[in-house]
Amino acid sequence: MAAAGRRAATHDTTAITYLVDIHPEGSADVLASSTSGGFGVIVDGHPEILPVNHVYDRETGCVAFPSNPRTKLHTTVNGRWAAFEVDGVEPDDSSGWSVSRR
Repeated sequence: MAAAGRRAATHDTTAITYLVDIHPEGSADVLASSTSGGFGVIVDGHPEILPVNHVYDRETGCVAFPSNPRTKLHTTVNGRWAAFEVDGVEPDDSSGWSVSRR
């Protein structure tokens, strides 16, 4: 597990931020427990991040979300690159997390 830290001033409070690599099973747990995320795609040459509801299929390791041919989400068909991220905060507000997939 790797971790890096830095201090960031936010108004009157100093926050310590760090990065910790999560084991793939832990990442799957986070994806399965979250129901919304951000889907990043390139649309007309510009990056866009779209909010989406999703489910995580543990068997295939895939993130699934609704789409149809009339949406920007449909632009990822035919092998275009995309990214997906979920974020959350622990119930006691002691820390937060992000999990990204490409």
